[in-house]
Amino acid sequence: MNPPQASPESLNHFTESVRRYAAQDLDAALESARLASDATPDETLYEDSARYLEKLKEHGEQSVYTESDAFTAFISWGGNLPLYDNTRATLTERLRDVQPASLLDIGTGEGSVIVPVASKLDPAPALTFVEPSVGLLDRAMAFAWDVGLEPEAYPHSIEDVLDAVDTQWDVAVATWSLHNLPPEVRAEVFRRLAGSARRLFVAEFDDPSGRFDDPLDAERIRHIHDRYRVGLREYPGEEGRRVRLGFLVPVMYGYFAREGRRSTYEQPIDRWEQEITEAGFTLVSRTLLYPYWWADAYLIEAEARK
Repeated sequence: MNPPQASPESLNHFTESVRRYAAQDLDAALESARLASDATPDETLYEDSARYLEKLKEHGEQSVYTESDAFTAFISWGGNLPLYDNTRATLTERLRDVQPASLLDIGTGEGSVIVPVASKLDPAPALTFVEPSVGLLDRAMAFAWDVGLEPEAYPHSIEDVLDAVDTQWDVAVATWSLHNLPPEVRAEVFRRLAGSARRLFVAEFDDPSGRFDDPLDAERIRHIHDRYRVGLREYPGEEGRRVRLGFLVPVMYGYFAREGRRSTYEQPIDRWEQEITEAGFTLVSRTLLYPYWWADAYLIEAEARK
């Protein structure tokens, strides 16, 4: 259920907060967030925004994946449960048809998607994990070993791995792990993958806010504001605060960061398909995974052109 309509006063203060944040004026951004919270004191978004900015002033910016406990809690709760269940089921079905002997997993995280999928394939493919967070990669490796898998692991970015190794894979999989790459970097990654993977599976959101050239467009700010009011409510109370302040609110403010500080470059699903085809792949299918609170989630399947 969507929350009640936001008051115009609070929305105006929130809009000013993210614009001041984009200008790197944290004092003014915090003041505006506090004003939004004062105007609507029972709204989680405004209260959490002020608390996050207070924390940011004290400790500085960190990668949203540095606090891996917050990310782990995030994907283990709320709408992520059906989202990940459906993603695993769909990938398992498609990979059983493809029967890959080797599989590259880009942005493995804790292995919550690819380990259960690979363990259901017979025979299981030779796995390569790419995950820049050492903490998350350690958990993924332990998870894989527990089910009898023995992946090769790289604690680096996918760009660095593709530069360093000359390997061919039957399949490359990326589940919500490529939207953090700037478009020009991502285009090169897709181009390199077209030469090293026969088939590609990409799970991403159909994010309408990604159609705006200006990150501070008023309509874009309103859209992100409205969606995050819904999403934050999936993580209530003190227990959910770790997720809200350690992951969700930092991601939300990251949508408004200036170039060089942005943590995400999400976009509509048709743009994902365009990038993939321009890199040298032919689209096979687009499958709706789940109508998530942020945006509909899809799995794109493509094969490299000969």
